[in-house]
Amino acid sequence: MTSRPAALATWAFLGCATPQPAAPAGAYAQALEAGQLDAAYVLTTEAFRAQVSQKAFQARFADPAARAARAAAVRGGLAALAEAAPELFGRDETEAPEAVILRFAAAVRAGHFEEARGCLTAALRGRYNAELLASDFREEAGASARLKRAVLAAEGTPVKDGSQVRFPLGGGGAVVVVREAEGWRLLALE
Repeated sequence: MTSRPAALATWAFLGCATPQPAAPAGAYAQALEAGQLDAAYVLTTEAFRAQVSQKAFQARFADPAARAARAAAVRGGLAALAEAAPELFGRDETEAPEAVILRFAAAVRAGHFEEARGCLTAALRGRYNAELLASDFREEAGASARLKRAVLAAEGTPVKDGSQVRFPLGGGGAVVVVREAEGWRLLALE
């Protein structure tokens, strides 16, 4: 069994690049709606094309109502998939709140301040650019210690309050993470 810190570290270092299933499926639905059957057929899989000829495909979708129904089914399936697996659409709604703390700490330690900035709330991103964030961390004497305390806090027991999660720090204060539209973001290293 994986320990909680090891599991969190794994989450923290997972890449953000994800497949975008909406692109080919959306293009397929759009081609069907527009009556562009050649373009729609090209977007099908090789396995499908081995079973269904282009002529048979065109006959199947010659009727505009059949094309519209299939396009609607594809779009409905995409909507269901987007809700069930947002990570396939570039939205990380599966990340645990503590993982953003670990991603932030790892990015700062590696000197990747644009990535670290991406872990901050929208309001903080509005006040900080990557250079200013780097400057603050390099010039503040206690920054390294604060980062260590934040990582330790992420391994502790969080206190949830609506869309905000506080990770208490030993000796007072807390690391505060909030849920924003794009996922969990760091609000404070108190």
